[in-house]
Amino acid sequence: MSNKRVYTSYEEINRDLQILDIERKIHYYKARQGVTKLKNDLTLPNLIDGAISNSSGTRFSFFRLTLQSVAPLLIKAVFRWMGR
Repeated sequence: MSNKRVYTSYEEINRDLQILDIERKIHYYKARQGVTKLKNDLTLPNLIDGAISNSSGTRFSFFRLTLQSVAPLLIKAVFRWMGR
């Protein structure tokens, strides 16, 4: 079954084109927000926090803070060392 619309004026066509353009912009904006959120979620401190937060108790809080602050420095040092 075909859903072809019959337009009777250019105003109707322009109105539908404006609606489609706004819908396209909304979808683009939502996609950009999703990519930004994904980039923020995939940072090293967030990944470490997610891996450690599965453990219960507060005894890991010091370890978590230490690992979150030291891990990026260690990774950079390893990459610099490998680049020699």
